[in-house]
Amino acid sequence: MLIAIPSKGRPTRVRSAEVLADAVVFVPENERASYQRAAPRRRIVGVPAKVRGITATRNWILDQTDDPWVVFVDDDVKAQGWKKLEP
Repeated sequence: MLIAIPSKGRPTRVRSAEVLADAVVFVPENERASYQRAAPRRRIVGVPAKVRGITATRNWILDQTDDPWVVFVDDDVKAQGWKKLEP
């Protein structure tokens, strides 16, 4: 499963990657270096400049992976968890 975090213009404020260690942050290619400087251990992928807007970015991410399961997460998630619902 790919956990994808699209982000733009917030290299020092991406909290989701701290909460979801296996996530990959997808950013505009021209911002990749600033995101990498802000979090050197984080997995960052540059999205080409021709891909503009969140919908196009999400579609581009889907086109780049062979993984059948892709979960998109906002870049400002501060916690994760789940609750089992009983029947």
